[in-house]
This record gives sequence, structure tokens and C-alpha cells, in this order.
Amino acid sequence: MVDYYEILGVNSTSNSGEIKKAYRKLSIKNHPDRGGDPESMKKINEAYHTLGDSEKKKMYDMQKNNNLFGGMQDGMMGNQDDIFKMMFGGFPFAGGMPQMRMFHNGRPVNMPNINKPSPIVKSIEITLEQAYSGINHPLKIEKWVIEENIKKVEQETIYVDIKPGIDNNEIIILRNRGNMVTDNNIGDVKIFIKVINNTQFTRDGLDLLLTKEITLKEALIGFQFDFKHLSGKTYTINNKPGKVVAPDFIKEVMNMGMKRNRSHPASPLVGNLLICFSIKYPATITEEQCEQLAKIL
Repeated sequence: MVDYYEILGVNSTSNSGEIKKAYRKLSIKNHPDRGGDPESMKKINEAYHTLGDSEKKKMYDMQKNNNLFGGMQDGMMGNQDDIFKMMFGGFPFAGGMPQMRMFHNGRPVNMPNINKPSPIVKSIEITLEQAYSGINHPLKIEKWVIEENIKKVEQETIYVDIKPGIDNNEIIILRNRGNMVTDNNIGDVKIFIKVINNTQFTRDGLDLLLTKEITLKEALIGFQFDFKHLSGKTYTINNKPGKVVAPDFIKEVMNMGMKRNRSHPASPLVGNLLICFSIKYPATITEEQCEQLAKIL
């Protein structure tokens, strides 16, 4: 089992603030734009995706500390239908229960108790830009339908409403859109969302992180640069002369992160944009430059 605490360099007693601080530090250090290893960055994001969420962290800790479930994960937990078959002898429709004995006018009548069909499991890949704006995504599924005791297979294209702000590995469940036993017994469609990030941004919850490298000269006397936001708009960051940028300085721009709708209150949740500056120092300077700097500084 992967040790997410070791990846982030924290321990199981670390609070959310400490975990977030460790993640940001590692994100700046290992970001591919700064020569970092993409695979290491992927592991860091995966670790923070779990430990940065209190509920996911709780489940991870339980699984990590419980030898019984830890041992089952690679074996029995991978096929839950087999476990039900061991317990109940194996029944159709995703592990049905044994038949119930009913009586009518004093005579026994066998009434099969058919469970809801197993969900159809699919995955959808979207870009980070699509996760920011939301998208209505078409999805082809294959499902079966029982009609007059005959199992028929059908093809269908459904449209999945993916809301703005959805995160990687989130699950969308479409109720009663899957396999059908009867009109009143229809399975679900379970969809795993995979967010592909090919942008210059790193996501941290609802916040967006942008790593920007500047020269020592720019840090001292000012700079200007443009960047394209996930919304498609282009913005300009201007640091005027006289405002010195310190190493690892983080500029926070409010309400320019991911946004996520909520039913109550009606206003959406909106994250911030964090611009993380790193300063590129010259390898050498001349003696004359040293003298000039000594006079100026």
C-alpha cells in the first residue's frame, strides 16, 4: 500500500494546514516547468488528493491501519460479487438473496427476491479547462433489458452533465439508467471522472497554483508577463519597479481559482489563484558588477 504520508513528508497526526503547506512546497519544487519529474508530481498530487480531504484521509487511515482490510484489498476486495457468492451460494442479478417463502391461502408460494442490478461502470476523461467550465459529455453504454423473460442487449448514448469544479476521480451516479430487470427495478450507471491536466496550472482543492520563474533582475526592478486563464481569458501581471519579489514569494489573486456550484446558499464556492515565484540567479557575476552592486545596495 502506497504511503501517502511519506510522499508528502508529513505524519498521520499532521493537521490540514501542515499537509497543505507540505504539498505546496513539494509542488513548487517538483513542478515539471521547473525541471521536476512528472511522475513524482503525479504521486504528490495523488497523495494530497487523499490526505487533503478529511473524509478520504479518514478512510485511508482506517484501511492503512486495519490489517484485515489491507490484506483483502489486493484479493477478495477486488471482486465483491465472489464474496457474496461464497456467503449466499451465488445468485443472478449481482448477488441475489435466497428465495423467500411466501404463503397464499395457506399454500407456500416461492417469491424470488431480486436485487437491483449491478451498476454499469464507465469512465470519462475531460480536460482541466472542461472541469473549470463544466460540460455536457456524451457517453455510449451497453446495457441489458429483461423483456418476457428474454435478456436483450441494447446500445444507448446518454449525456452526462458534468458540473463546474469537478475533481479528478470524482464519481457521478446516474440513477435508474442502467440494466433493467423490470420497470421498477433498474440499475444505475456509475461514472468515474478523470481530469487530464495539460495546462501550466496545478490544482489544490479549489485553488489554482501557477509557478512563475523570474530573473534576479526582474525580482529587483520589476517585470510584466501575460498568462492564459482556464476561462480562456488572458491576464497581465505587472510588478512595478520598487517592489522587490522575495524568493518563493506567493501572490494570491482572489476568486480566480476553480468554482463549484452548490444548492444552498446559491452563490458558488470559488477558489483563488496562487502565483508561486521562483528566482533564477546568475551562475557568476563580474568583478565590475560586484563593485556596482556594492555601491547601489
